[in-house]
Amino acid sequence: MFTNQYLTVWLSETEKKNRLTKDDFCKGRKQKHIYRDFFSRFIPSIVGPELFRQRIQDNDENVSADTICTTSDEAFALLLIENSFDRWVDIFEKRNGIPTQRRGDRTKQCDSDIEPMYTHGGIKYTTATKTKTKGWTKQGIERYNELFVLVARDRIKHPSFLRKFRNKQRKVKQTPKKNKQQESIKAIHALWDDNANTIIKTDTNDQQSSDSSDDDDGVL
Repeated sequence: MFTNQYLTVWLSETEKKNRLTKDDFCKGRKQKHIYRDFFSRFIPSIVGPELFRQRIQDNDENVSADTICTTSDEAFALLLIENSFDRWVDIFEKRNGIPTQRRGDRTKQCDSDIEPMYTHGGIKYTTATKTKTKGWTKQGIERYNELFVLVARDRIKHPSFLRKFRNKQRKVKQTPKKNKQQESIKAIHALWDDNANTIIKTDTNDQQSSDSSDDDDGVL
């Protein structure tokens, strides 16, 4: 789940005094450091981590940096943050960290009485809340449309943001790791008969030579 996997990890790595609000993300590219963090942490969950990495590393200069993600992807990521931000901050603080996964527990658990802003999952958050139809509310769809327009305008105002972001990410990814080279060891195989016969003959000759040396050592 988007908010579970990405938002809570971000919270765990951010000091409370430096924690942003959901409104800070919607201020867009004019806050470059915030929006770079938004792109590197949250956009991969929408695009797909592997596809996002491939688009960052694409060396074709004729391909626009806008292909990293679409306007729809960006607007949807902002919507998801806005939708669940308060709920997951509440869960994070109550659990004093990232909630542990309940393996094998198929019952619906609720760790916060704060509801998402625009979605209903059929979960009864409080005793006073009636079960609602699952999915996005009308207000959520309207908010997505607003965010789409906001993102589209933001891209026009800051046309170089994605290009600079991609170049910066490339430098980070291409930094060589200092790992010691380990000697590769090849496994013996008998996939080809000639190879197997060669190994057996070599081993037999070595053994005969060794036996002969032992006999010589025994001669007085």
